[in-house]
Amino acid sequence: MKRKQFGELEDSVISLFLKKGCPLSVREIHSALGKGRAYTTFLTVVSRLYQKGVLSRQKEGRGYLYLLKKSQENTLFQKIKNSLLTASPVQVLSYFLDHQKNISQDEIEQIEEMIQEYKRKQK
Repeated sequence: MKRKQFGELEDSVISLFLKKGCPLSVREIHSALGKGRAYTTFLTVVSRLYQKGVLSRQKEGRGYLYLLKKSQENTLFQKIKNSLLTASPVQVLSYFLDHQKNISQDEIEQIEEMIQEYKRKQK
C-alpha cells in the first residue's frame, strides 16, 4: 500500500481540522491560514485532501463543509504519538517551545511543575 505523504500546506489544513474539531468551509480555512495565499490555493488543497480520502464533505448552500475523517484523525494521532514516544524528551520539548507562539507564563509554570513532580517521583 502506498504511503500518503502530505505537503506543508496540507499539513497546516489537517492541523486546523484537528484544532477546530468541526466542519469547515474553504473560506474559513483560507481566513485562518491565508497569509497572502489565494482562496483558490486552499480550494485546490482541500479538493485534493478530499480526493485522497482524508476529508469528507457535505453540501452547504452553494459550497461544501469539509470534515477530517475519523479514521484519518486516529491515524494522524497515532503517528504523532509514535513520533513523540520515539523522540528524546529534550527534542520534543525544544520543538514545542520553538514553535509555540502563544505560550503563557502560567503554562510555562505548569510545565516546570510537571518537571519538578517527575524529579520527585524519580527519587
